[in-house]
Parts: sequence; C-alpha cells; structure tokens
Amino acid sequence: MKELSFDETAPVADELVVEVVAVDSVTAGRDIPGEVRGPAVKVQIQVENVGDRPVDTSGASVNLTYGDDDRIPAPAVVDDTSAVLPFSLEPGDTAVATYTFSVPLDYAGNVRIMVDVLAEEPDVVFTGPRP
Repeated sequence: MKELSFDETAPVADELVVEVVAVDSVTAGRDIPGEVRGPAVKVQIQVENVGDRPVDTSGASVNLTYGDDDRIPAPAVVDDTSAVLPFSLEPGDTAVATYTFSVPLDYAGNVRIMVDVLAEEPDVVFTGPRP
C-alpha cells in the first residue's frame, strides 16, 4: 500500500479523489466524566466525486495511527467540530469530513491517516508529521 504525503491527492476507482485538507494540533474533549480530554490531532478530509454516477459513501471511515513501526491506533474523539462524510456523493459533489484523534503531545513522529471510502478498494493512506 503506497503512502502519500499530506499534500498529495489520491484517485479511488476512477470515481473519487481524496485529499487531506488540514491536519492540526488541538485540545479535544469536554469536562464530562468519561470523556477523553487532552492533546489531539484534528484531520479534515475532502472527497470529490469526479465520476458520472452517484457513489455510496455510507461505509466510509477515517482512522489515524502514530508510532513509527508500532502504528498505535489513536482513539477518535467526538466534539462539536466532528463531521462525517455524507451517505452518498452525486457526480461533481465535494464533501469535507472532520475527525479528531487523541495523540500524545510528546509524540513527535509521523502520523498515518487511513481513509476507507469504498469497501472494494484499498484504503488511501496519508503520512506526515504530527502537528
């Protein structure tokens, strides 16, 4: 699986183009018992339908790992800025989704963002430094 940098775009099945819009360091969570609060990485992913038919994106997911060879899964944190992709994209439509993941502030290596848009296609993987 080829890993792309944050500034590259990735075609998926000749119908979609996936790109990273932003990767930011944030403090996530709320002061609610049981909520994870602390350093996090907020990711914005854009998906554009460049094909000529609607595409079902209801099963799309975005995950993030950190740690060079360890690839530690980062827990997702839901907050007021979270936004998932729509269930489908019409031809010519573009959608931006926002996800936040808990990543220790003292981790200074690369993070990997895995975007799974279509079940029958390989994940798109973007790699870059933790902001």
